[in-house]
Amino acid sequence: MDNLKVLLIGGSGFVGRGILQYLAADSNFDLISISRSGRPHGTQAWLEQVTWIRSDLNHDENWKKYAAAADWVLDLIGVLIEKNYHEYQQKSVTPAKELIKYLHDKDVPTKLLFVSAKHAPFFMKNYMRAKKEVEADIMRKLPDRGYIVYPGMIYAQERKMVYFSAELLKLALRIPVLKQLLAGYEPIKRTAFSREIRQILLGHDSFLLQDQYR
Repeated sequence: MDNLKVLLIGGSGFVGRGILQYLAADSNFDLISISRSGRPHGTQAWLEQVTWIRSDLNHDENWKKYAAAADWVLDLIGVLIEKNYHEYQQKSVTPAKELIKYLHDKDVPTKLLFVSAKHAPFFMKNYMRAKKEVEADIMRKLPDRGYIVYPGMIYAQERKMVYFSAELLKLALRIPVLKQLLAGYEPIKRTAFSREIRQILLGHDSFLLQDQYR
C-alpha cells in the first residue's frame, strides 16, 4: 500500500508542528507543510521527515499542485485573537474558502480536514463566527470529502500560558457545578489531539468528529 500523502496548511504553527511531529514517527505518511513562514527553526530529527513549502494562499498559487496530489489536506490556518471580523476574514476564512473552492473545482479525490472548535468565550465570538463560516462552505461544496473536528483547548508544555490555563481548567472541571457550566471547554493535549487526527487519516472514527457541544 502506498503511503498517504498528507498536506498541512499552516503546518508550522503550534498545532501543526505537534501533528507533524507525531505523524513523522509513522512510515505510513508522506508529509508536506505549507505556510507563509516555511520551515520552523530547530534541529529536531522529525523536521527532516517533512517537506516544508513557503506559500501564501491569499497571494500565490504554489500550494495548488501539492493540494491536488495529496490524499488529505488539513486546514490549520487560524488566529485566536484579531481586532475585528475583517481580520478573521482575511487571515482565516478567505484562504480556507480558496482551498475549498480549488478542491471542489479541480474534482480531485483529496479529502479535507478542517480544525474547528467546540466553544469559545464570548469575547471570541468572531473567532467562532469565522469557524462556522468555513464549516458551512465545506458542507456545501465538499459534503462527501470534508471532515470537521471540534477540539477544546489544545495544549502542550512548550506554551506555558496555554498549559497552565488548561491545567486550571481541568481542575475546575472536577467541580460538579463548574463542570456543567464549562461543558464543551474540555482541554486536550496536543499529543492526544494528534493521535486522533492520525486515526481519522487512517479511516477510523474519532470523538473529535462529533459536534456534541452545540
